[in-house]
Amino acid sequence: MNACKKRLNDKLTRLKRCLADMGSALIAFSGGVDSAFLLKVAKDVLRENVLAVTATSSTYPLHEFSQAKKLAKKLNTEHLIVISEELESRQFRKNDKDRCYWCKKELFSKLLKIAKKHRMAYVLDGATFEDTKDYRPGMRAASELGVRSPLKELKFNKTEIRLQSSVWGEDN
Repeated sequence: MNACKKRLNDKLTRLKRCLADMGSALIAFSGGVDSAFLLKVAKDVLRENVLAVTATSSTYPLHEFSQAKKLAKKLNTEHLIVISEELESRQFRKNDKDRCYWCKKELFSKLLKIAKKHRMAYVLDGATFEDTKDYRPGMRAASELGVRSPLKELKFNKTEIRLQSSVWGEDN
């Protein structure tokens, strides 16, 4: 096994252990490759103790919503839809550099309520280690609200996620 493949397998093992330690999780599931990867691993590890939740609103692309529904069904995962109401936020409508903070704060606040109702121990998102290199005010909202980003925590990059997803046939 080459060094890159071994490193990826080691990260995948650590991710599975991390998820198993959580016991249950709600995944903020956009339908993109990063959250799909996280959902697949969580479903493999947590089985019925995982819940996918996808937000929809006039600001979210319809094709991503459709993709999320297809992937959740393919993974045989309980999947809920939540209406995101970021347009109700005056701060979001200002459309300044922190608008993503307000969008994610509104969304993650809703996801935390859903997680509590469904007795899910954690809310997770699909942020990756590479996301830390950009200005991402939504990650600040996630951190403030206690949303975990295991792909970021374990330093998964997008190349690794796409590589493993293609092995599973889950890339999109």
